[in-house]
Amino acid sequence: MRPGPVRTAFDLVRAHLDAARRDEDYKFVLAEVDYLKPYWDAYPEDRADLRRFLGEGRVEIVGGNYNEANTNLTHPESTIRNAVHGIGYQRDVIGGDPRSAWMLDVFGHDPSYPGLMADAGLTSSAWARGPFHMWGPMGHVGDNRRMQFPSEFEWISPNGRGLLTSYMPNHYSAGWVMESAPDLEEAVRLANEQFDQLKPVAATRNVLLPVGTDHVVPSRWCTEIHREWAERYVWPRFRVGIPREFFDAVREELGTSGRRPSPQTRDMNPVYTGKDVSYTDTKQAQRAAEVAVLDAERLATLAALGGAPYPE
Repeated sequence: MRPGPVRTAFDLVRAHLDAARRDEDYKFVLAEVDYLKPYWDAYPEDRADLRRFLGEGRVEIVGGNYNEANTNLTHPESTIRNAVHGIGYQRDVIGGDPRSAWMLDVFGHDPSYPGLMADAGLTSSAWARGPFHMWGPMGHVGDNRRMQFPSEFEWISPNGRGLLTSYMPNHYSAGWVMESAPDLEEAVRLANEQFDQLKPVAATRNVLLPVGTDHVVPSRWCTEIHREWAERYVWPRFRVGIPREFFDAVREELGTSGRRPSPQTRDMNPVYTGKDVSYTDTKQAQRAAEVAVLDAERLATLAALGGAPYPE
């Protein structure tokens, strides 16, 4: 029943690696440890190429967390450990340099999240559900200009620390619309249409057009557009890139012009009741488990001070 371009995790990682091997212009991201670690363990023959692509800037390890957690439903300590495990594995095992909290499909965010991630060493974040309805301003009201601040902004937590953030106005699957094109000419037109929708709310001349959607193979048109557009036009430019390149370009342009990203402290939880009220017993059990673990650790610390061996 799955659509044609959809694959499971191992097949997807392999497909993106193969695309990078065939096409020097192809770039992609890898994120969550819950699929990245099993792949790394099961296919050691791909490790050299993955590290080579990391060194060449053709793949970026993003996320800096074990997975994409709905942090408004979990304890902050779980968020901290998510980052400890995620950054530790992505950096110290894979050899990446995680900088961006890649929370594309999270249905709401704890206001303290950007501060915790800044403390963990991340410098940016990106997500598609936040200060609007779950499908973004374009999907909800058909007009990105209805947003009160640019798509790139400084997401600030109550402790005053924050991350340069992109809220992806057309959602994380915006660029996948190009896959419906029967030929390159139509794909180019659709990409430019997305650009026209995104640029009015961009903080700089740089626009982030994510290319992909849930569990899909590499885009057949993205590098073709990258090359075809550059042969025709001087500006704007379509470039296949990784998040680090985009955020660096935004910072550079803001700095050159003497501007700073718009600071935002507002609640970033979209109205989407299902994610809060479904599986209520599971969510309550999750919180009870978190509290039990924290209580046990405190008691174990006291016991250790009294001479007992501290349990690992």
